Amino acid sequence: MPPAPAFPLAQLVQACRAVPPRCAATRVIAVDGRSGAGKSRLAEQLAEGLARPSGTGERCRQRVQVVRMDDVYPGWDGLRDAAVLLCRWLFRPLAAGRPAGYYRYDWSAGRFGAWQPVEPGGVLVLEGVGSGSARLAARLSLLVWVEAPPEIRRQRALERDGETFAAHWDRWAAQEERYLAQEAPQLRADLTVPT
Repeated sequence: MPPAPAFPLAQLVQACRAVPPRCAATRVIAVDGRSGAGKSRLAEQLAEGLARPSGTGERCRQRVQVVRMDDVYPGWDGLRDAAVLLCRWLFRPLAAGRPAGYYRYDWSAGRFGAWQPVEPGGVLVLEGVGSGSARLAARLSLLVWVEAPPEIRRQRALERDGETFAAHWDRWAAQEERYLAQEAPQLRADLTVPT
């Protein structure tokens, strides 16, 4: 399967607006990619763009919520388990049209902390590696794959998270490799954005 085409931000926002919701009334846009690829920044820009009226009949701002996978992973070995938790806490309730949420992981304490509510409807931008998991695919309106060269990704991630992440880089990268090999989100993506 050939890689999905690259899209500039304005076209990406337009593509997100064009897809129907697949999680009851909630349109879920997954922004997936490896550590340091630029997912967080793209998700922020995408959320801002989607919140603005489009000028094509939209008179009011659309509600846009962002959930970061970093807040859901249950620790440094939790990439695979995050999709299971998202199904339970977020996707099942939203698919039933009910309020949902997730427990935010406290990395310092090594355990889950406060409940973070997520309301049904509008747009939910799910950002982070694993957001394109096959377990979640049926409820995703759009899967965006973000990519960057390995040396740039590592530099960005370590500049952002410093020595905390440096000690776990190889451990986390191995989980990413398994995820990519087993689930191939980069091949299932609707759009690819190089950063």
